[in-house]
Amino acid sequence: MNNRKRSLFLVYLSVLFIPVYARISSFELVGSVKEANNEKPIPFVTIQVFKDSLTTIPIYSCISDSVGMFQINLEHSGKYQLSFSCVGKQSKIIRADITTDNFTDLGDIKMEDSNAEIGVVNVIGSKPLVEVHPDMMVYNVSDDVMSLSSDLLSITEKVPLINVDPEVGVLLNNCTPLILINGRESKAVNKNPIFYLSSMPASRVSKVEVITLAGSKFNSDANCGVINIVYKKQDNKSLSVGSQLNSITGYVSSLDFGFKHKKIILNASVGYGNGKNFNSNEFLERLNKQDAEFHNLVQSGETKQDFEIVNRYSLETSYDLDSLNLLSFTTSYYHNRMNNNTAQFNEMSNINDDLIYSYNLDEKHKSIWRNYDLSFNYKSISRNKKNVFNLSLLKDNEYINRIQDQVVLEGENYQNIHYLTILDEESDENSLQIDFVRNLYNSNKLNLGSKFVFRDNNSNSSRVWENDADAVEEDITFDNSQRILSLYSEYSFNLPKKYKWHTGLRFETTNIDANFNSSEEFSSSYTNLLPHILISKKTSSGIIISSAYNSKINRPSIQALNPSLYVIDANSIYFGNPKLTSEYLSTISVDYNNNLHLIKHFIQFSYSLSNNTIQNYSYIEDDTYYTTYTNDGKFKEFSLFINLSARFTSWLNSRLNGSLDYVNISTQNESNSGFTGMVYASAYFKLPRAYNINLNGMYRFPRILAQGISYNYYSFRAKATKVFFDDRLNVSFTMEHPFWENRKYSKTIDSDFFHMQTDKYILGRTFSISVMYSFNDNKIKSRKSGKKIVNKDIKGGISAQ
Repeated sequence: MNNRKRSLFLVYLSVLFIPVYARISSFELVGSVKEANNEKPIPFVTIQVFKDSLTTIPIYSCISDSVGMFQINLEHSGKYQLSFSCVGKQSKIIRADITTDNFTDLGDIKMEDSNAEIGVVNVIGSKPLVEVHPDMMVYNVSDDVMSLSSDLLSITEKVPLINVDPEVGVLLNNCTPLILINGRESKAVNKNPIFYLSSMPASRVSKVEVITLAGSKFNSDANCGVINIVYKKQDNKSLSVGSQLNSITGYVSSLDFGFKHKKIILNASVGYGNGKNFNSNEFLERLNKQDAEFHNLVQSGETKQDFEIVNRYSLETSYDLDSLNLLSFTTSYYHNRMNNNTAQFNEMSNINDDLIYSYNLDEKHKSIWRNYDLSFNYKSISRNKKNVFNLSLLKDNEYINRIQDQVVLEGENYQNIHYLTILDEESDENSLQIDFVRNLYNSNKLNLGSKFVFRDNNSNSSRVWENDADAVEEDITFDNSQRILSLYSEYSFNLPKKYKWHTGLRFETTNIDANFNSSEEFSSSYTNLLPHILISKKTSSGIIISSAYNSKINRPSIQALNPSLYVIDANSIYFGNPKLTSEYLSTISVDYNNNLHLIKHFIQFSYSLSNNTIQNYSYIEDDTYYTTYTNDGKFKEFSLFINLSARFTSWLNSRLNGSLDYVNISTQNESNSGFTGMVYASAYFKLPRAYNINLNGMYRFPRILAQGISYNYYSFRAKATKVFFDDRLNVSFTMEHPFWENRKYSKTIDSDFFHMQTDKYILGRTFSISVMYSFNDNKIKSRKSGKKIVNKDIKGGISAQ
């Protein structure tokens, strides 16, 4: 990106959030509701605002939170009457004369006990769109008016702390979180979250829980936090259909339906995507410093994606044995197929620019990825509602098939070579999890749980290498079995002066057995104790301050462990390291959350440390570039994350978040440090006649690696939406990256032995149109056990760097 375009983009990105700081004509009223005799807060009081005189139609309604606090946003000045009502209390009316002050503190609203005898009471309540708790933030999707006819991707884009991008995926604090569906992890959803979110109707979802620091009950891999998508539990028939067409990447279609018959609830969902004609260009220059002649490789190529097909099928059903016992069953299947063709030119020269050799390479790459899972869950609640027992069983199978056919055409000082590699990988995972929750007095809670995972990974590959004079064939096998036992306990309790304490401990023991080509055997075992401590304070003004200590681990993936060679091209080879162990990461954080002021803000400062981090390590030998993994790295990160959001009027929402991180990484041979981060801004306009416009942009600075920096990233999107037929039909038009016909991303790897610069060019300007129709306002969803199996604790792979 040239300087002019970069400046234009950054200016436009900053303009997105200018409305947040502009004092638009908007008026905010805050206060708290308390008992008249002892000044204790009264939670969940219904508050209605009327214009001029008390009529039957309020212009604004809300409820106070759990500590009696409330916030009201009005668009115009004037005289208002506020009505406060609560079961068992005398209704109260106060008058407010709003003139020019944008912020008015109504103070304490005192309510007297009612002496009237209470008869039949019908309670109809609503939740605030965003709830803030010491350990999580909750976005109530069902209270978002756009959720009736939108896909889940459009709603997730509005959730605080979360950034969503079609290419990068889902980010939480500039990091990739663990995504759960009703508390259950799905490998397929985490592999391709954008496809899942874009093919799932938001009307099925009740809320999205955002957990920035996962506790002991979550799996040991949740270093970047957890996003839990919770489905609705309704009793009506449902049907939603949707489709999206993109000018470059193809189309996505979805179908979702559900029904109930007596005690059986069933939901089924189908998603289909077909992409094609997506091209990218790459330019690479690599200097071999350890060679006496300083050999320099220049490589340029174009990759054309012929097609990509993605399928998703899921079926969920539940059966109520009685009001306290529930059985549920879930099965899902994902299928991803992709064809790529690459044409590449290579030229090697020395320090005097004398040509050593040159050649052309043509590659056809086909890959098939399949995943299916079966889960069974049983939930039992005691009659006094204090005890909850969960039993979960999960079987998850993953299959990968790759066919790589490379032909090196004869060039200058280079002979014809043919590489053919067929790779089959399979992962069979079986898990058993038991959880027990005991609700004690004064909102105290005890959690106990155990989990056993048996993971069997195997890889089989065959490789043919031949030139004009010789041919070599070889078969390679790699088997890796993991047995993991986990025990955890958590206890949370309230302290005086609105302090809350949450502590937990997770114990994990892991045994690994592996063999390579049935001759080389590897085995290891290790035990980890993972403590978690969180203490929080909620002030009288509603501000939440918390500090925490957390520890997690990451286990290496089968790709990071497999020692067999993977030929990326004639000059680049990847192989795994079977001696890798899990990395241990400790994090200390301090959070400040103020959700009551006009500009709501969340600030987090954290420090993370690992003494055995898994890192990519690259080196050059005989002018061939090798990449593998090491486990001897030390990782330190200081991170500051800020999220600002504001709604000054009924027609404008704005959000700005970003992170600034200082990273220091060192291994036995390399070290690197520097600043990185991300900035994201969005503005959401709600216009008359059910029109909506959403603008958002992001710039992600290159990540710090042990040997250099990874790719930078930037994007911009503008989306216009119109709803029809009582919010049942949603039609949207999206324009992505309008400023750039092609976008350039750069990566730099530098060591004492070599220097490599890679520039990648991908298509920029795209257009898409999407349609979603909901036949029913209310959705049905299979009731789920509160605890589900979560298995996402692996790290590493060919594309990890």
